[in-house]
Amino acid sequence: MKKVYSNMFIIYLSIFGIVFFFIASIACVFSLINNIISNQLNMIIVYSILLVGFAFFISLLFLMLNRFGCKVIYNEEKRMIIRKGFICGYNYQLKIEDIKEIIITSFPKETEYYVLIDSTNTKYVGGYKKSFIRIEKNKKKQDFIKQFWNKPIKNN
Repeated sequence: MKKVYSNMFIIYLSIFGIVFFFIASIACVFSLINNIISNQLNMIIVYSILLVGFAFFISLLFLMLNRFGCKVIYNEEKRMIIRKGFICGYNYQLKIEDIKEIIITSFPKETEYYVLIDSTNTKYVGGYKKSFIRIEKNKKKQDFIKQFWNKPIKNN
């Protein structure tokens, strides 16, 4: 096991939201075209505003998917943990020897996470470039951490 995802619930929620708003956007585009043909100015304005709103929510969900559903990869050869966004970007590499400690902590309105503390990053909250690497706490992710961490994991 060399790769895990930070939070599977966020991945499923984001993908569901993207599909939902994408379908709503397609329906909105067809309604907009129909109202342009019918020359109904009020409905053209309404559907245009709805389309912009749907596009906004889709982009927020893509950002949430990329940042909070990121991949955490363990490279055994280089003895390195690599964080990559689900889609692209959000890259960070952490050498195993640079990990100061791993703690278990919970965040408001979220679940418990394993947080890999290092000297470079500064934020516990996920989604920032300077966020510590966070992995949702469960048995599979604990087995992933045991591949490279043999010291105690502290409860916070």
